[in-house]
Amino acid sequence: MAIRREVYDAERRVVLTHSHTLHTAQSRGFDQTLAKATAKLSALGDTLARGHTHRPRAKVNAEIAKILHDPWAARVISYQLTGDTPPQHRLSFQLDQAEACSPACWPCNSPTSCGATPRTTD
Repeated sequence: MAIRREVYDAERRVVLTHSHTLHTAQSRGFDQTLAKATAKLSALGDTLARGHTHRPRAKVNAEIAKILHDPWAARVISYQLTGDTPPQHRLSFQLDQAEACSPACWPCNSPTSCGATPRTTD
């Protein structure tokens, strides 16, 4: 796929190449990112469910933000923190499979851009 775009203040030809190897590596990396994030969210949810925490809501939200720092993970994992006081805080989360394309695909707007590398020429 080739198109013309302005890149670095000049009109250039942009060619999008696809690599199956890159696609596979991206998919594997994203699966690992999701697995780590969901494991950490589950652990936090379990801690909150025991009701013995004294963390204020702001600290819990900061910890969730740290877990979901990866923009792709934040895009496909939604969460809800309930409860008014620290002992009442409860965390639930879910993975949006439709947004992630599929568990085996790097999350992207188009499956053709998974594993894609842009190249520019004059």
